[in-house]
Amino acid sequence: MASVPEVSVMKPDGTVEQLTTEKVTVDSMDEDGNPGTFVAYKASFTVDQRGDSVVFAKYEDAGEKLVDYVKAIIHCGEEEWSGWDAKLGEKAEIVPFTRPYGLEEGFVYTGTALYDGSALQDADVEVEMYHPEAEGVAVVGEAEDMFPYDPPMMFTRVTKTNAAGEFAYTLDEPGIWFVGAYGPEVEGLTQRSVFIIPVLEAFPPKEAAAVPTGLEELKTRVKALEEKPATAKEAPAAKEAPGFGVIPAILGLLIVVYLVKRREQ
Repeated sequence: MASVPEVSVMKPDGTVEQLTTEKVTVDSMDEDGNPGTFVAYKASFTVDQRGDSVVFAKYEDAGEKLVDYVKAIIHCGEEEWSGWDAKLGEKAEIVPFTRPYGLEEGFVYTGTALYDGSALQDADVEVEMYHPEAEGVAVVGEAEDMFPYDPPMMFTRVTKTNAAGEFAYTLDEPGIWFVGAYGPEVEGLTQRSVFIIPVLEAFPPKEAAAVPTGLEELKTRVKALEEKPATAKEAPAAKEAPGFGVIPAILGLLIVVYLVKRREQ
């Protein structure tokens, strides 16, 4: 990181605590795959209230010509769904309409982008899913192979805000998503608001369909009826035909009876 971020937390009761950051180094690799390290910062706090705590940070990167105002929600307590839509009063800020936790893949995330407390109109909103480094390199490489004329279009999605600063986007995969709304430049630095959103796999989990009670018995009875003509004594062809015609009718009747019993349970 190019500078020390300012990190704070707003607790469910509205109190704000500024957090102390600690410089750390993280193993990484450069664009050519050479191993190395980069500078990062960590902070921590104790979740001591039920409800939603908003962790937020301001980070300036002159090299990237960006100032980021980042928010994430820490949720605590069963059905304590309060505080996730809190306004912090940051210079650039995203305020969600959609609760930003408990989301499944395929859910639509909606929010409002603000700048100096007012709607950020007609602004670009970039949406990206986080990948661990090795996986991210693979994703970018595959996009470069498949779409060499514009690889980022496949992993950096873009929507826009309307006149009220509102936007929507479907988060179609499980993982950690970053939603960033681009504001104006101030002294050569673009002011960007970012919201971090975890997305879960579809719920309930997909499992192998269980065989309904009684269905195996039904299959056995049908099989027995199908085998019966084959084991019976050979009879003239004119008399065999009706026997084979009865089996579909019996099968249909058994299925109807089975379904009626299932509905009555």
